[in-house]
Amino acid sequence: MQKKLQRPPHKNYEQVVNDITERYPHLSERFQQVARFIMQNPNAVALESINAIAQKCGLHPSTLVRFAQNLGYSGFKQMQSVFQTRLATSAPGYNERIVALENDLEKTSSREV
Repeated sequence: MQKKLQRPPHKNYEQVVNDITERYPHLSERFQQVARFIMQNPNAVALESINAIAQKCGLHPSTLVRFAQNLGYSGFKQMQSVFQTRLATSAPGYNERIVALENDLEKTSSREV
């Protein structure tokens, strides 16, 4: 009996999306529901609880766990961390925005003097 090789889970958001896109036609109807929600709402996946996401998908939270496991993750939380990393690195943080605004204000006021 041959052992099925499981790929290690992706640590990069783009890889996750590419993997889901590739697998989509072969997924069950429920997993396709999860896949559509995940790909259309990556920020919600990063920020909301598994229960809130499951409710929005119209599915049980265990379906989200099984979906993540199907992609090679230990569970939903591990997959969610990839979405959280994407969100954290895609936009400047609050402190960086404050510094940028303060710099812009300084430049503007120095020109007016």
